[in-house]
Amino acid sequence: MMIGAWIILLAAGHVIVPIDDDRPLAALADELEKRYQVIVTYEDSPVEQSKTTVSFEYTVPKDGLAVSDLLSQLLVQYHGTGAAARFRVEGADGLYHLIPAVASPLLSTPIHLEDKERTVDETIEEILAQLSAGAQRVDCTYFPLNLFHQTRIRMAADGEPARHVLRRILQKLRLRTTWRLHYDPEGKSAYLVFLILPEKPTSECVESTITIQRMPLLGDHLSNLPTTCVETMVSSGQTWPSYEANIDGIKFTVGVDEIASLRFISTSDPSFSPPEGLHVGDPAAAAQKAVPAGPMMEEPGWGSYIELPSGWYAFIDDTRCDPSGKPVDMNLGTRPLGKDATIRFFFRRD
Repeated sequence: MMIGAWIILLAAGHVIVPIDDDRPLAALADELEKRYQVIVTYEDSPVEQSKTTVSFEYTVPKDGLAVSDLLSQLLVQYHGTGAAARFRVEGADGLYHLIPAVASPLLSTPIHLEDKERTVDETIEEILAQLSAGAQRVDCTYFPLNLFHQTRIRMAADGEPARHVLRRILQKLRLRTTWRLHYDPEGKSAYLVFLILPEKPTSECVESTITIQRMPLLGDHLSNLPTTCVETMVSSGQTWPSYEANIDGIKFTVGVDEIASLRFISTSDPSFSPPEGLHVGDPAAAAQKAVPAGPMMEEPGWGSYIELPSGWYAFIDDTRCDPSGKPVDMNLGTRPLGKDATIRFFFRRD
């Protein structure tokens, strides 16, 4: 938990966080946000980064540890690996930023906003338009659609760095939200991603696979569930606390509400096949053939899918990934599917 000047209060001891990633500081930010009630945003460096293995280490004294001091310690360790990209840290009061130490970071671009009320997504669009006026196009490839569309804020800016404007937006949201800014592999464009964070640190959670004896129905009560910090996005504006579940030897993700009633179930397990005989990896045309008269449904902010006669839905996607497997051009139901679209998973939801 946190008190005062954002001090981490944990059992005193040594902590090791092993990271093996193309963006080790982004992965580190992910870990810190999971472990503690802090927000650590991340901005890519224009300096090319390569896959790096780092074991970040720190010691928590008996009287706690200031988050700003912790981040400074971890940056020293990162720079000690010989990585070409350099970073600095800004922030306070539970909201911190890992920023590339270059002359003009993208999110240091001055932003001008007329003083008026807008939705969050309208505000973000204005910021992206100004960021894209330079040498690089900047898109927002993922954000919690309903949260941003339904939340109205009054905001003005007169030459304020984009990062500071985005920080003020995060402070106005009812859900803990962070961002990641990444460059595409060719460096010609950048993409901004907003993510909702769990409300509980993982120190209070139990990571485990639950076993369910039979295929559950939507609305069934799942008893004796451990606490989870995993939230699965099940539509453009809804997440549910979720678990990995083993059902007849097949891996599923199950999402439940506050009374542990099943609200969502999905699987990308290649062993699973609905009654229509489809499998993950099949081309989109195969799903359309199973439902000749069924339309391809597009849900902006989530994706595209087809309802099958059995009641299962086939989620169809053509998102591209970079060599490390990270999404580059996410298709969230905001553009037509390409010819290479395939079934990525099957799901049911209420």
